[in-house]
Amino acid sequence: MGVVATTFVFGYKHDPVIGSLLVIVPLLLLRVSQVQYVERTRGMVSEMRVENIALEKSSEEIARLNDGLLDTLAEIIDLRDPYVLGHSRGVTEFAVKTGQTIGVT
Repeated sequence: MGVVATTFVFGYKHDPVIGSLLVIVPLLLLRVSQVQYVERTRGMVSEMRVENIALEKSSEEIARLNDGLLDTLAEIIDLRDPYVLGHSRGVTEFAVKTGQTIGVT
């Protein structure tokens, strides 16, 4: 600010109108560009938030579909061999309980 003030005073002493304009106009242009930059950045952040929400929904959908696929594969394996019928579900329940006991999701 000291440099700007010094430039303004120096320009004003030589020619009040032109000296003032040579300092004030660039400052005003700088302010306008700063406002435009901030507005554009806010717009981009808003767009990214919307896209992030959509990605989170897609991720949840994929996780749900994967769980369904794994359950279906386990049922197919169980149906192929009657001696292990329900074995996959029992192993799953055991693994989930073990994970909860040791604090793993």
